Amino acid sequence: MIELHINADDLRQVPHFLGLQKRDVERAMLRAINKTARWLRTRIAREVATELNVKFGLARNSLQLRVASRHRLDASVGLNPKASRIKAVNLGRPKQNKAGVRVGRHSFRGAFIATMPSGYTGVFRRKGKARLPIREMHVSLTTAMADAMESITDQGGMAYLQKTFAHELQFIGAKH
Repeated sequence: MIELHINADDLRQVPHFLGLQKRDVERAMLRAINKTARWLRTRIAREVATELNVKFGLARNSLQLRVASRHRLDASVGLNPKASRIKAVNLGRPKQNKAGVRVGRHSFRGAFIATMPSGYTGVFRRKGKARLPIREMHVSLTTAMADAMESITDQGGMAYLQKTFAHELQFIGAKH
């Protein structure tokens, strides 16, 4: 999980230089932190989507964003535990072939397409030689997300935060 923490002592010195009130500086920092967290979520989802050949929206929904508030000046972007896997049927239209099933750019050897009694259609594979049990096929995002989070934070999450904070201070300074 990526977290952005800001030291409140550093914020106390900024208003004197710019002629702004403390409340305005805190508002600018809050907006900058939240914009940076959203930027990080987008960058991570974009990188994972291209790496795993999945749709951007599916990768983005697997990330959980906790935004900063006035009382808590930290935001976090992490993997949503409920959405750490994408079902194969959500990757595109499944097509049965001799080797198994192909969905989008993903192939699942030995898999088959089946409609359950409830009406749900999915891509399944047998666990053994017997007819049952079967398990649904999916693409796991956990390792790709961890690698993407590490590389993106190294690429300049703090630099983007500083740039956005300066922009927000200018925006609030221009309003006064």
